Amino acid sequence: ITPPDVITEHPTPNYEFTKTSDPESGTAVNPGDTITYTVTGNNTGKTVLDPVVINDDMSKVLNNAALTVQPVATIEGVDDVPQPVVDGTKVTWTGKLEAGQKVVITYTVTLNDDAKGVLVNNHASSEATPPTGPPITPPDVITEHPTPNYEFTKTSDPESGTAVNPGDTITYTVTGNNTGKTVLDPVVINDDMSKVLNNAELTVNPVATIEGVDDVP
Repeated sequence: ITPPDVITEHPTPNYEFTKTSDPESGTAVNPGDTITYTVTGNNTGKTVLDPVVINDDMSKVLNNAALTVQPVATIEGVDDVPQPVVDGTKVTWTGKLEAGQKVVITYTVTLNDDAKGVLVNNHASSEATPPTGPPITPPDVITEHPTPNYEFTKTSDPESGTAVNPGDTITYTVTGNNTGKTVLDPVVINDDMSKVLNNAELTVNPVATIEGVDDVP
């Protein structure tokens, strides 16, 4: 007599959390540009995950941008998907993911006109609860987008507007300052001295310095 074989199975949970952006994280952006974020919670295990909670902290985004396309959540093959809740600068999604399902949340921001020299920083986190055992908490995800800025000044000693006499000297100081979060290349400075040297002589040649840099053009 050979009784039937007996098979026992024990499914294990798993959960992956990602966030991407278009343009990709680290790319420089400018005032008026848009950034589209995509947040994904993926049930890669063999059990249901309920609840799955996604938190997206936009406090360091919306201080320099406006939410121009509201967050939308989709789950392939599911019609009635819970939608994200926007509370101030925080986006929250709570729902259930069956084994093999993933939720995808997308939204778009547009940078303010005065978003110059800032770092747009987005911080997302998530937690998924399996039928047994502790919640699964994957690493937080941070995306960043720097914006450029540049300031240009010129001063003189004696200061502009001060009367001078024949034989006096005037020292000019021209400053180009990268006050943004990106490289600036090239930086071009032009100083028209045609209405200075028609009445003066260049007695000290122009010298450029950059703090901490030895080989300055």
